[in-house]
Amino acid sequence: MKKEIIRFYIINLFFILFIVFSINFLDKKIVYLMNDINAHSNQFHFILFYKIPKWITYIPYILFGLSPLMIVFVAFNLWFKNAIKKIHIALFLLSITLNIALGMKVIFKFIFSRNNVFYFLKTNNDNFKWFQDFHSLSAFPSGHTIIVVSASSLFYLIYPKYKIIYFTASFLTVLSLILLKYHFLSDILFSIYLGTLISFFVYFSFKYFAKKEYTQNI
Repeated sequence: MKKEIIRFYIINLFFILFIVFSINFLDKKIVYLMNDINAHSNQFHFILFYKIPKWITYIPYILFGLSPLMIVFVAFNLWFKNAIKKIHIALFLLSITLNIALGMKVIFKFIFSRNNVFYFLKTNNDNFKWFQDFHSLSAFPSGHTIIVVSASSLFYLIYPKYKIIYFTASFLTVLSLILLKYHFLSDILFSIYLGTLISFFVYFSFKYFAKKEYTQNI
């Protein structure tokens, strides 16, 4: 138990230090690199670095849009069929996770109020302005990343067999956000950290508080 706690704190410390390092040394360089690539792109590059990534960024919207239907589906099976299977619990927890993720995104965007990449490219200013909810101050954290990572890590906990699918979805989303210059690297790193914490919180809270008949298969 002590080793697990120590490992947990080490991983948290590593993530925090890496985020700070990214803010100070990596964020601007990556944005300038992506901006330079876009400026010298041809039709093939346009499809590869803009069109495809743009389609990928719709995944979080689809996931969140389906979350109310997940609750309806689970409720229907519980009330009318009196049957709760593993997939029903997974969808129920996913809906909760996605809504918490969206709430955390709104709260932290307001708290940090960091200039987004497009504003930065115009002003060369990527400061955190703290508690200023302006449209230009919407970079930190990334809502796309929080939603996809929280969903992926939750399903990894429930269905670990398909981890390559979850990892691929998260990786492609993160890569797309960088290619499209939607976010700085540190925005995404913090979102990965936050999304993972949210999914672990939902999963283990359910395991602890729910009846054993619902938790024994997950």
